[in-house]
Amino acid sequence: SPELAAHAGAVMRTVGSAVAGLTDLKKLIPVLQALGGAHAKYGVKQEYFPIVGEALLWTLENALSAAGAWSPAVKAAWVKTWAVVASVMEASLAEETKKVLHPGFQGVEDPETRMRRIVEESWRLVE
Repeated sequence: SPELAAHAGAVMRTVGSAVAGLTDLKKLIPVLQALGGAHAKYGVKQEYFPIVGEALLWTLENALSAAGAWSPAVKAAWVKTWAVVASVMEASLAEETKKVLHPGFQGVEDPETRMRRIVEESWRLVE
C-alpha cells in the first residue's frame, strides 16, 4: 500500500539519521527518545521492535549481499546499532504509554485498552 511504502521510507530515513548521528550520541539520543515516545499514540508496543529489527537486518543483508558488502562484521555492527536504537526508543515508548491513563486508573493502560474503554464509556452515555 502507499501508506506502508511511505512508512518504510520514513523508517529508512530515520535509520539513516541514526547512522549519521552515531558520531554524536548526545544529539542522537534525544531524537530517538522523541521518536520512541511519539509512537505511543499509534499503539506501538515494545514487542514490535524485534520484528522491525529483523526486517531491517533482512533488508540490509539482501541489499548488501547483492553488492558483496555483507559480512559477519557488518551484521554484528548493525545488530549492535539496532540494539541501541531500539533500547532508547523502547524506554521512551514505555514512558509515554504510561501517560495514557484514565483518571483514577491505577496502572498503565495500553492505547488499545484505553480506546476500547473510552468507546464503551461514551456508548453508555448515549444508550
